[in-house]
Amino acid sequence: MVKVAVAGGLGNVGKTIVDILKTSPKHDVIVLSRKAGDDATAPVVTVDYNSVDSLKQVLESSEIEVVVSALMVADEASSQSQLNLIKAADKSSTTKRFVASEYGVPFSSEDVAILPHLKFRFDAHVELRKTGLQWTRFQNGFFLDYFGLPHIKSYQQPIAPVLDVANKAAAIPGDGNTPVAFTYTFDVAKFVVAALELPTWDNEYLIVGDKLTWNEFLRLAEEVRGSKFEVHHDDLDKLRAHQITELPVHVAAYPFFPKERLQAMFAAFGLYFATGKFDLPTEKALNQKFPEIKPTSAKELLEQAWKECKSVSFLMRVYYYSVAVVTLARMKEKMKANEVGPRGKRPAKVEDRDNAPTSPAINAQLRSESLSRFPACMPLSRESVAAARQAIKPHVHRTPVLTCTTLSRFVSTPQTEYDLNGTEFAGQTPARPKINLFFKCENNQRVGAFKARGAFHALSRLTDDELSKGVVTHSSGNHAAALALAAKTRGVKAYIVMPTISTPSKIAATQGHGAEVVFSGSTSQEREAVVQDVIARTGAILVPPYDHPDIILGQGTAALEFEQQVRDLIADKAALSVRVDTDALDAVITPCGGGGLLSGTATALSGTGIRVFGAEPSFQGADDARRGLKEGKRITTVKSLTIADGVRTPVGEIPWSVISDKSKVKGIFSVTEDQIKAAMRLLMERMKVFIEPTAALGLAVCLYNEEFRRLVEQEAGEKGWNVGIVLSGGNTTMEAIGKLFAAPESKAERAEGVVGKDGERKAENVAG
Repeated sequence: MVKVAVAGGLGNVGKTIVDILKTSPKHDVIVLSRKAGDDATAPVVTVDYNSVDSLKQVLESSEIEVVVSALMVADEASSQSQLNLIKAADKSSTTKRFVASEYGVPFSSEDVAILPHLKFRFDAHVELRKTGLQWTRFQNGFFLDYFGLPHIKSYQQPIAPVLDVANKAAAIPGDGNTPVAFTYTFDVAKFVVAALELPTWDNEYLIVGDKLTWNEFLRLAEEVRGSKFEVHHDDLDKLRAHQITELPVHVAAYPFFPKERLQAMFAAFGLYFATGKFDLPTEKALNQKFPEIKPTSAKELLEQAWKECKSVSFLMRVYYYSVAVVTLARMKEKMKANEVGPRGKRPAKVEDRDNAPTSPAINAQLRSESLSRFPACMPLSRESVAAARQAIKPHVHRTPVLTCTTLSRFVSTPQTEYDLNGTEFAGQTPARPKINLFFKCENNQRVGAFKARGAFHALSRLTDDELSKGVVTHSSGNHAAALALAAKTRGVKAYIVMPTISTPSKIAATQGHGAEVVFSGSTSQEREAVVQDVIARTGAILVPPYDHPDIILGQGTAALEFEQQVRDLIADKAALSVRVDTDALDAVITPCGGGGLLSGTATALSGTGIRVFGAEPSFQGADDARRGLKEGKRITTVKSLTIADGVRTPVGEIPWSVISDKSKVKGIFSVTEDQIKAAMRLLMERMKVFIEPTAALGLAVCLYNEEFRRLVEQEAGEKGWNVGIVLSGGNTTMEAIGKLFAAPESKAERAEGVVGKDGERKAENVAG
């Protein structure tokens, strides 16, 4: 009995492979998953894909001999999960074989320019070649399932290119005469399981269920449906422009898969269909080794699915709706598990409040999860940030980069032992780092903050149909103004839900851009309830402040600019006021609140060798990211009234997936309120820049955090580091600055405040 572990075995191809393995008397199968599955057909072992050692322990304790990966590898985080699984399999004393997740067609490195997520395939190959494992991957052409759904057994989603059998329509790529390999997923699974019995493996196996041209497939479909289809042809120029003829089945999918993204993905597939990428050679396929496996032909599948169907357009719409209903039902179960009370009542436990998903949260999660399944959703990669930069270029400023000899000298001067008294570094010998500072002035950005980048990019990714309903968000600050401006620029209605504690200047700025401001209490539950009302009333699309890939990619564009601007400055040494010994940045520090800027910066600078760090206030637990890294889990609640009001919020789930990856973010450091004020004063007085307190976090870390300063001393030595600091925003007022630097306040004055409509309460997660 061969023991097999299937990673990603709760859905799509993975679940299909598990189903077939369960029927095999020669195999014993478990499913590896981050979470337990409600509908698993095999034992599920929950794993931490971030820990190689933990994965190794699971493989060894279960005596796993073969790992089959069916993970959806579409971004850096999911790629790292598979890479960690490969490393764990190599370290495991019981595991000898590994199947990489591909299940498509062979691609070359040149194809990465069209489908950036393909890079992750090649990363897996490189890692596998380092191991002592036997390994392979399976290429099966295009899944045949798509043309029989919802009337056949399949775990795939019903979004078909080229042929809309339900509505008797077709959009043929090219001339339609190039052969394409098609394979039913259950046949793919049969060949995969059979290949586990081979004594040795090649590094790639082909599987061909059927092979025919699109014109031949069209004729079969017309024969089965009993009438001619409405047929269009998309030439190569149209496909290269990321356009396809819209089919009725596509329209049914738009609520779950926005039009522009779907068209871009299917246009890429159309090019590959027309140019022969899917024309797999049958003589080299596994079919020759296992002739006893009789794969389902296109004709057989069409007849099984459509021969007796009449009102199929309605059935397709019902199927799409059921996908959403199942997802919502699962989320409601999570709500029940969290003991969330009905609307208008408080949860049974105070600590559950910020974990209580309401309708807008469900809406955002459903939309995000739906998009993340498909290659057309831009992965979190440096290439995607570059694409985002091009998309927003007409709408945002290329903000300046400044240097300051005085501040570089200050941060390179050791603190005294007296300075360290009363701090966590008391008794230590002060560090002696050498640091050259560069400042990226996002306080000069439109709306006075980097948030404009994410807002403009998020709107650029929405379809016209989505935009016509307006957009909504909840934010206490810069994202509110940024989305209001982006919406105004696009001629779109914006609804901004703002806590009553929001800074008056930020409320005024948001209203000044034409947004409709709706006030709420300060807790997550209060804000989301108001957002729910707006969505129910208007149908507006939720654009979250930070917890979405499109926002993260937009924020990352600042780092792309920063990197090049510093190179240009160093090349033009006459423009510099500091002496440097390298031609680029060594590190970048950004503030960290929701994590959009920090994760975007880490994504943009991935693979460059530039280290990325985060900066947080320590006041009232606002350093949730730093604490989360130490505890090994994301902290979901922040109740702080730090003067750095732009970071009074916990890190979002998607940013956390980047920030918690040590290969991307090297560390998070915290500073006190007094240190933030001191750094802010230096920036304003010495550099004459107008900033809000949050923007001073990076400089405060360089000046006062001995852990960071010692790191620079130890790693850089006499050479020193070129450190880039992102001045994240400048949205404050002279009145607020005057109060900030007036007579010292008691910290108790900010322990509680009137932050909700129902009276005094601690502030919760009120930034954005």
